[in-house]
Amino acid sequence: MQHNVIPVQSDETFPKKPLIVLGIIIFVIFLMILWPNVIPPVWMRNANAAQDTVHQIYYSEKVFQSLNNGHFGALEQLKEHSLLELQLESNSKDGYRFDLRQQNNTFVISATPIKFDASGRSSYFMDGNGILHVASREGQEANAEDPICLSKTRITSSRKD
Repeated sequence: MQHNVIPVQSDETFPKKPLIVLGIIIFVIFLMILWPNVIPPVWMRNANAAQDTVHQIYYSEKVFQSLNNGHFGALEQLKEHSLLELQLESNSKDGYRFDLRQQNNTFVISATPIKFDASGRSSYFMDGNGILHVASREGQEANAEDPICLSKTRITSSRKD
């Protein structure tokens, strides 16, 4: 008398491939939802970089003045003295164009987006007092009447001193 042996099936017969594909799909959907909140958009990164560059220009100008008997220096002079690094041909960096000029016995710095909305949404202004002003001017320069920028990419109300 022979007994028929029925082979025992292992857990391996359950299809794992669809589970892996489903896991990948869920992961991709999760990334699509989360990604914009983790990685800021280009215009925001450029705005933060522009604020940093305006501050660098300000401090570079202060150093230049202390080394040159209080005389103001143009952007080119700051670059020549290795006090500042901007793209030489256009005084631009990270989607913004920068300008430094003498005005009323002090200096003013402006930063405007090269291409509004694509490279930046805010314009920045700082004078010899070191107070950063910000406004969304669709690519036009900000000025001292605009709100004071107290933190990166955030506009606050104006302070009247």
